Amino acid sequence: MQRTPNTGGIIADGLRSSLGSTNFDNRAFRLNDEANLNIYSASFAAQMEKTLAADRSKSREITQNEWAVVRCT
Repeated sequence: MQRTPNTGGIIADGLRSSLGSTNFDNRAFRLNDEANLNIYSASFAAQMEKTLAADRSKSREITQNEWAVVRCT
């Protein structure tokens, strides 16, 4: 199995990117002490889009039944 980093990220408007350990939900913002790097750069956002597309091309959908087996083992 290929290892992947456990990071969260957002690319917005082709200009703004945010990468880091923060989960993007109210509970995480309130309770967790984590950090993100915010980048305002169209060229960086474009590179992140390419990276995301490459990652997507190596992935596959996991059905609910498959996930249930994984979670139980």
